[in-house]
Amino acid sequence: MFTNRKSVFFEVIFKLKGEFLYTGKVRRYPRADLESVITIDSPEPDGGRLLLNSADIGIGGCRVLAKRPLGIGRVLQADLVLNSRVIRTLVKVVHGSKTLSGFSYGMEFLYLEPADQESVKLYVLNNSPTFGESTKVATVH
Repeated sequence: MFTNRKSVFFEVIFKLKGEFLYTGKVRRYPRADLESVITIDSPEPDGGRLLLNSADIGIGGCRVLAKRPLGIGRVLQADLVLNSRVIRTLVKVVHGSKTLSGFSYGMEFLYLEPADQESVKLYVLNNSPTFGESTKVATVH
């Protein structure tokens, strides 16, 4: 069942003879690991910038690791380093979870310049093990 079509993730449920065969989260866009630094506007009233570590990137957004809460739904200016090039973008914090060392957040790209979109696409193409693969679903008769 698709519960939230806007989300980067959506639930997929397969049934076999009335029992769940698989339930999990499937990405709409492939991701590639990215070890880089992302600088964002601080969500705190005092302003400033925060340095975050990136974990992965896809055409639709990225995942970052933070030491403190950012706030779901916030829209932030972000600078991302990709292949020695700074990409300035606007991101929305769409989901988050607590980790042992802090927080993990999914950020949706709200706007990327066309050249930056192409840079992200090429990076994912060259670094994602699943880019271009289609999901195969077996039919049970």
